[in-house]
Amino acid sequence: MNIQKLSKAHIGILNDYLDNHVETCMFIRSNLYHSGIEYQNTPYHGEYWASFDDANNINGVLVHYWNGNLMMQAENNNILYALINRYKTNQIKPIAGILGDDSQAGFVIQSLDIKPSQFAINYTEDLFSLSLNHLNVPEKAKENSFQLRSIEQCDISILKRWFIDYKIEALGATSSPELEIEVLDEINDESVNKNRWVLYYKIIRYRYVGLMLICKISFKLAQYIRHQN
Repeated sequence: MNIQKLSKAHIGILNDYLDNHVETCMFIRSNLYHSGIEYQNTPYHGEYWASFDDANNINGVLVHYWNGNLMMQAENNNILYALINRYKTNQIKPIAGILGDDSQAGFVIQSLDIKPSQFAINYTEDLFSLSLNHLNVPEKAKENSFQLRSIEQCDISILKRWFIDYKIEALGATSSPELEIEVLDEINDESVNKNRWVLYYKIIRYRYVGLMLICKISFKLAQYIRHQN
């Protein structure tokens, strides 16, 4: 089995492979679009490893991202296992989370021998697809009472409170001065926030939204976040 770390020369063939797995690779595809394939220690960047078949087509990919999250897509567990073994011999930073198709994410966790006690959060989400061609926008949503504002147009204190609550409730973070610094750095990072908005209703903050919420999704996502030392 031919496994390689990917470079700019592989971006076309990688996109071809991911295009056949739109529902289960939406995060990988989004990150690749924003960052490219060559790793830098900045948001959305990752180290991409892929398996190739005899015709030199990709049949599996494993990515370790700048924030420690590990994501995957493979045609079967044999390919995924080979990718994991190659990844382990080249791992340069700790794993913070594992996200992907439920069965594949579970296989990765088992293969890496990650114990339940190491999880801050371990759960599965069911996501459903909605064709934008069949989306009926409620009439009230067209009223002037609703406003969609970019991050730059919003009160930092409101954003700070929302992000801290999100990281604690959804990602298992612990309230601390370090978390506040991390959140403020994220709020001020233009490369992260160019596709983020806040929805207001009658000038009252209603909900934070991101571009990827608009994407078509129809897969089961398993998210596992382990404690970091």
